[in-house]
Amino acid sequence: MVEIIIAVYFISFVLSLSLVAWNYWALLKELRSESLVVLNANLKKIGYFWSLAQETFARLDQGSIEKDVQAAKRSTLMLGLLSLGSAVGFFLLLAITLAMRILKPQRHSRAIFQSDLAKDRGLTPSEVSRLHQELSQTR
Repeated sequence: MVEIIIAVYFISFVLSLSLVAWNYWALLKELRSESLVVLNANLKKIGYFWSLAQETFARLDQGSIEKDVQAAKRSTLMLGLLSLGSAVGFFLLLAITLAMRILKPQRHSRAIFQSDLAKDRGLTPSEVSRLHQELSQTR
C-alpha cells in the first residue's frame, strides 16, 4: 500500500514538474515572439507596452517591462510550485494550463496581435496612437 502511495506521488510530481517546465518554456517563447517584439517597439513610440502579466496596454516607465516580465515568470512558477505536492495538484494545474493556453486567448488579445500594430515595424507614432485608441476601445 505504501508503495502505491509513493508511486502515485512520484508520478504526479514528475508530471507536475514537466507541466511547469512546459508552461515556463511557453512563456519564454511568447516573450521572444516576433509579434510581441514588434508590438512593444511600436507601443514604445507612444509611451506604452504590452503587459503579459495583465494582458493589456500599460504605461511605459523606467523598468516597467522588466518588472512585468518578472511578474509573469513569477506567477508561472508559483502556480506550478503549488501543484507539486499531490496528484490533485497536478490535475488542478492541468485544468488551469488548459484554460490559460487553449481557452484563454481573448478576442481583445487576438485582435491586437493580428493588427498592424504587431506586424508592421514602420508605423508612425500617429498611426500607432490611432491603432492604440481603436484597439483600446474594443474591450
